Amino acid sequence: MSVVLVTSADDRFALPATVMIRSVADHLRGTEALEVYVLDCGLTTLSRRKMQRSFSRAWAQLHFIPIAAQSLAGFRVDGHVSAAAYARLLLGKCLPDSIRKAV
Repeated sequence: MSVVLVTSADDRFALPATVMIRSVADHLRGTEALEVYVLDCGLTTLSRRKMQRSFSRAWAQLHFIPIAAQSLAGFRVDGHVSAAAYARLLLGKCLPDSIRKAV
């Protein structure tokens, strides 16, 4: 059985997103695999590499889905709320059709 987890992140949220994913992975039952979709709202190549290195391919697969900045234009961004916070609104258009449930 596989658990599907979705998060969005820009470069400011790369480390907290990695910690959150790791926490979920550490609390899965031994028979469950983790499939993670990261809505990439401006992660650098270095941040993506660091995220990938944090997980064993045996129990977690990371998929990065690039989100174009213009698709998030028009949302109010200020202070601690970045455009990445709104990327989850695009889930229906971003995830593979085979995924019916996600956390």
